[in-house]
Amino acid sequence: MTRRRGGWIRAVGWLGAFLVSLSLVVWRQSAGVALERELRTVEAEASLIETELHQLERDLRALEARNRVVRYARDELGMRMPNDNEVVILPLRQVVNERVGRYGEEGR
Repeated sequence: MTRRRGGWIRAVGWLGAFLVSLSLVVWRQSAGVALERELRTVEAEASLIETELHQLERDLRALEARNRVVRYARDELGMRMPNDNEVVILPLRQVVNERVGRYGEEGR
């Protein structure tokens, strides 16, 4: 009788271990599916952000275009292109000397 009882307890123990291991597998698979769903969501958000970045870069290039800046400066700010006699080209040495004299040391 004790021998039967020991076999029964052993069988229940193995069944319990089997159910625990099955539960762990199901939990791991559920966690994996949830993480995959979250990964897809993050990848979709990253794709949207990348698309927005490209659109902003295109907009920036359009706003920085020389013809647009010149037209805006002329029409909105009343600026104009300088005549040849209004342009002063300074030698580099003079600019460096002015900076050193103004700030005490170069590059500040």
